[in-house]
Amino acid sequence: IGIIDLNSCMSESKLGQAELETLQNLNRQMNSLIEDTKKEIQEIADKLEDADYVDGLSPQAIAELNGQKEQLQQNYGQYISQYRPMMEQAQGQIIQKIVSN
Repeated sequence: IGIIDLNSCMSESKLGQAELETLQNLNRQMNSLIEDTKKEIQEIADKLEDADYVDGLSPQAIAELNGQKEQLQQNYGQYISQYRPMMEQAQGQIIQKIVSN
């Protein structure tokens, strides 16, 4: 029976460092996607709250903005709900790679 120090494997081995970098890139991408979507939602919400801006829009344009906002909110919710399981799955795959090598 042997004991594997996963922290050492991750931080000291080339494979561990490469996999950790991949995991960090995935984390950055997901955080960026979430933040960008949140920012877009806020921009549309600000426009819809600006009475002067809304007065210059047709009812169709207002409906389109509301539709965009709703779609972005749905996407945002999906990104948030997928984030943790995706990261946990990626971590599990990395651990499997390291343990099997």
